[in-house]
Amino acid sequence: MYSDMVFAIVGIENQTNVNYAMPVRNMLYDALTYTGQVEKANKSYRKEKVKLSGVEFLSHFKKDDKLIPVITLVINFSPDKWDAPMTLHEMIDFKSDILKKFVPDYWINVIEPATLTKEQLKKFTTGFREVMECIKCSEDMYAMQQALAENDRFKNLDRKTSNVMRYCSGLKIDFETDEEEFDMCKAFEDYKDLGKSEGFEEGKNEGIAIGEHNGLTKGLAKFATYLLENNVDIEEIVAQTGLSYDEIMKIKESLT
Repeated sequence: MYSDMVFAIVGIENQTNVNYAMPVRNMLYDALTYTGQVEKANKSYRKEKVKLSGVEFLSHFKKDDKLIPVITLVINFSPDKWDAPMTLHEMIDFKSDILKKFVPDYWINVIEPATLTKEQLKKFTTGFREVMECIKCSEDMYAMQQALAENDRFKNLDRKTSNVMRYCSGLKIDFETDEEEFDMCKAFEDYKDLGKSEGFEEGKNEGIAIGEHNGLTKGLAKFATYLLENNVDIEEIVAQTGLSYDEIMKIKESLT
């Protein structure tokens, strides 16, 4: 019945920050899982009173016994690229290649939004795809807008997926809802409109004493600052604010 099936034990390590000792950490978890399989086999033999040979008895494992493979996936819930070691050898100061030959290597499997292509994202069939895509674009407002336009599934996110986005994306979007489904596209537009509105209003309020025109200019400058901080293209900012290229470049220089 199970002859054509492939079994594996898959572990998930959720990371919101880089861990520079992850190869050692994962290696320990995997080793403990394999050790657990050996102990489980030994308990089964004792319970069923299976007679083991001398060597098998000492090993707690039969010669023909096989382990189920263990795969640990490290999921980086951050827009930043994983810059930590990917292998055990990267963590070791060998000094000599002679020693390196005798030390088994161990590598980790990292899934991170920063390096996922559009084609790779499409391979995910659950809300995990939208979570990864949202995190990937969270620091680029223009890229986020494109992602939302190209993926209709953002309009009907389940509550669990939207909650993960709220905690991991860093976006100041209002994810709160009483509905079972969440429309990320609408929420993002509201988010942009709010930022634009706040920019205009603050500029107008500040400009009461110095005139409506100057107040509006400050509002536009604040909105332009908001767009620059979200990595929107200069041309797009010019189109949305009406400010000149030189004015926007001056604002950009003031942020550095």
